[in-house]
Amino acid sequence: MKKDEIRTKRDLIAEVEELRGLIARHRETEARLRETEELYRNLADSSPVGLYLLVQGKFHFLNAQFERSTGYRADELIGQDALFMVHPEDRERVRREAIEMLRGKRTSPYEFRTITKDGRIRWILGTVASIPFWGERAVLGNHLDISEQKEARQKLDELKTLEASILDALPVAVIGLRERQIISANRAVETIFGWKPEEIIGRNTRFLYRSDDGYEEIGRHFYPVLERQRIFSEEFPCRHRDGHDILCFVSTSRIGANLEEKRIVATYEDITERKRAEAALKGSEERLRAILEGSPTPTFVIDRSHRLIGWNKALEELTGARSDAVIDTDEHSKILYGEKRPTVADLLVDGAADLTAEIRKWYGGYYRRSELLEEAYEATGPFSFPGKEPRWLHFTSAAVRDAKGEMIGAIETMTDISPLKRAEDELRENVERLKKVMSGVIRAIDVIVETRDPYTAGHQHQVARLAAAIATDMGLPAETVEAIYVAASIHDLGKIYVPAEILSKPGRISDIERGFIRTHPRVGYDILKSIDFPWPIAEIVLQHHERMNGSGYPRGLKDGDIRIEARIIGLADVVESIGSHRPYRPTLGIDKALDEIRANRGILYDPDAVDVCLSLFEKKQFAFEVPPLGGG
Repeated sequence: MKKDEIRTKRDLIAEVEELRGLIARHRETEARLRETEELYRNLADSSPVGLYLLVQGKFHFLNAQFERSTGYRADELIGQDALFMVHPEDRERVRREAIEMLRGKRTSPYEFRTITKDGRIRWILGTVASIPFWGERAVLGNHLDISEQKEARQKLDELKTLEASILDALPVAVIGLRERQIISANRAVETIFGWKPEEIIGRNTRFLYRSDDGYEEIGRHFYPVLERQRIFSEEFPCRHRDGHDILCFVSTSRIGANLEEKRIVATYEDITERKRAEAALKGSEERLRAILEGSPTPTFVIDRSHRLIGWNKALEELTGARSDAVIDTDEHSKILYGEKRPTVADLLVDGAADLTAEIRKWYGGYYRRSELLEEAYEATGPFSFPGKEPRWLHFTSAAVRDAKGEMIGAIETMTDISPLKRAEDELRENVERLKKVMSGVIRAIDVIVETRDPYTAGHQHQVARLAAAIATDMGLPAETVEAIYVAASIHDLGKIYVPAEILSKPGRISDIERGFIRTHPRVGYDILKSIDFPWPIAEIVLQHHERMNGSGYPRGLKDGDIRIEARIIGLADVVESIGSHRPYRPTLGIDKALDEIRANRGILYDPDAVDVCLSLFEKKQFAFEVPPLGGG
């Protein structure tokens, strides 16, 4: 073998061995790369942060956490545009902030919303970085789901806002302190002290007090107590920004188990005006007691909490209850009514929306609104107290208000009217006797008229019954109904001056004779006007033939010029007369009478009276007692 051939073979063997070594090293390198890739894959998949790699703006790689966070598998995202999962409202902002971070103009992470595969919206904290990848630039991104933290932070912010709102809504100044330095303050600080919260944060509390001594005193007074207990409150003099003194109710509460850092919360309520008002009220109460004690009228006074602040000697005498046993209690109703229940004074203090209804619920129709005093009610009734004779008392209950119109209490007075009640009873008995005498006189007049005109026998009585029934159904007062009945019973009294032959003449009467008959209202008036009736009887009798349109007699009065009593009697007179027998015609019947008043309703006769009269006959079965015998 030639020498060159031997060298070539050796070279070939050497080259093969070198190639084998190179292959072995390459395989080792590949194994290491696989191990490294596996390591990085494990690191990426075990990361709590979503990782992704973008090449030319599209997903090239993403880890398991990114899949869990978005709900997408890797094969669903590889090759997709990186912004397709970003909430549409956030895409442009995310694009802009990512570019700024890649260019080094932004270092802080940015927040945005993504939409997961199942449609949920999640908040993400993201960062991006530019890296080389296979000879080109790629983007490595971090994708941290912060939805729970975002929600917690939002709730915390809401709580802080709510806390601040609550503090600012409080009417008292709330100040947080550490080592007597102000670390927080609400808006009411300005109301109480005149300082804005931002003006006092970081300052020592010395400026809140009148002097250095006052500042030192409140420290010596409050802090030792707060060492032993968590809360302590007391009145303390303070100073307003403008220099005037104020009295505050100071409440303090330590923060923590002890006072090592002297961390406390203090509230300041300005009670200056309240103290002045209390002093003024105390003085007023003393003056009121002096006035009440000297009053002969039994009186008690309650404040707005229903506490008795006045019970005078006259009331002691009336009820037997001593003032020193009842003042500062709410036992007044038990003394007056024998049980615990509201008096009218209590109801006035409570200020119910419908006070009258509330009083009616407890007292029925016993109490009535006062005609003399505003916010006052009156009543008269029998009362009895242990060991005392029964009395008739007149009560007056009235609200008591301050200069601003605020309710501060109520006063109730009682007047013993027992003697007046006995005089009233005697007067009532005398009136009843006079009524009986008057009834006898009226009946005697009625008999005289009927003696002159037999055909009117019972006519006045029937008219009186019907007229009284109409007046009652029209809702007129009882005294008016009584006046109508009396006047109707003697409305034809004037006929005693009309010749009997005219009154009993059969057939039609002449104009002269009619003129005689038409004088009877005037004659009746002349006879009755001198009698001192409790009602205008003479005037009613004079007007009972007047008509609404002015066609009546003797004066031709119209509408409202005619008394309601006369209008009702005139209507009843027509109904009874048409339905009665007359010497000059037979009876026409009640239906004819009702047709007449229906046809002339509002023309001759009062429309309301007509309606009630028709209802009496047609719906309520009113009827005359006996068939009428003669004219009117």
